[in-house]
Amino acid sequence: IVLNRKGVMTDPISVGYLAAPDFQSFYKMLVDDYIRPLGRLFYPEHIRETDDDESFSFSIQYQGAQGGDKSIRHHTDASTVTFNINLDEKESWTGSSLIFFDNDGKHKQVMWKPGYAVMHLGKTMHAALPIESGTRSNWVVWTKGSNSNQFYGGGNPMLRYDGCYDEAYQLSSEQRWTKPEPKEGKPALSDRWSPF
Repeated sequence: IVLNRKGVMTDPISVGYLAAPDFQSFYKMLVDDYIRPLGRLFYPEHIRETDDDESFSFSIQYQGAQGGDKSIRHHTDASTVTFNINLDEKESWTGSSLIFFDNDGKHKQVMWKPGYAVMHLGKTMHAALPIESGTRSNWVVWTKGSNSNQFYGGGNPMLRYDGCYDEAYQLSSEQRWTKPEPKEGKPALSDRWSPF
């Protein structure tokens, strides 16, 4: 797993997480009312009910100064959907754009702006290009399947050759806007597994 040295764990299942009660209430509301429904809305062919019933989050920081993290190599995320939100009030950095790669080796570069967010499938290859100066801070929120069981193709009969769920297995409009219910005997949402 690629991780940043100046980041903070914000998810309640991580050791040393940001334990501010008001923040944790905000985090739960953000995931349940916005992030999960938006992921399901934009990627209905990639998400079923248990593919995003948990979440995980952390902050990352890139520093142009010597000794700071300047970039993150190309990688995929252990998520179904990733929301990457810039936390900066003003643009105080140069460089440090996000780059996405497709299966044909083509790429798309995304320039960060203060307050902007990027949403993408966790299986999409991406990287943070080197920061040249200043500091950029982001908050990353993942939705993921129970106990991080994700199918990215092969081994799942519900998936087509392109890694998407067949229409017969896709969520209905009503299901896309429904909050997952806690499983019997287990804590609700995002409280059971941490990849770190």
